[in-house]
Amino acid sequence: MLLEPSLGDSPMSALDTSFTPNHRAKGSYYRRIEDIDRALALFEVQKLPPAAQCLIYYFACEKLARAIVGIHERWTARTAYERQLRAPQLRAAGQALRLPVDPETIESLFGERPTSPKSARLLRHELIHDFGPTHARDLVERAPVYIPRMKAFLACSADVLSYLKRDAGK
Repeated sequence: MLLEPSLGDSPMSALDTSFTPNHRAKGSYYRRIEDIDRALALFEVQKLPPAAQCLIYYFACEKLARAIVGIHERWTARTAYERQLRAPQLRAAGQALRLPVDPETIESLFGERPTSPKSARLLRHELIHDFGPTHARDLVERAPVYIPRMKAFLACSADVLSYLKRDAGK
């Protein structure tokens, strides 16, 4: 069984385990999504200061977002995690998978426009690429706003896993 290539991808063969709904299938979307909670537990994220929580939750949200887009586009998991994440693609994928995430949450977390307030993505980008007190202060100030949105976004991981299980039966 070969799937149609998407945007220059090589076709995904039946041997690819990306869509296998099995937590033991290394590299599958299922395992990658389940690994998010494992990593958050290892970080003991709830015990961290809010700015640190915000960064850790952002990385977790980005991992889930890439999976959502990849599943919708029928890309291999490897392809999905190599591609740049775009908010419009994520909005479309979230709607297609019928996930309970509103477009405003996606824009506030993954938006690319330098609007005010900045998205969590832009704050993370600024902090990593131009580390300093101004960007650190921005993150400290916005973390209490973003953390609940990130937790809400991460809560849809159960819906994504259910989608994978249903899709596997087709």
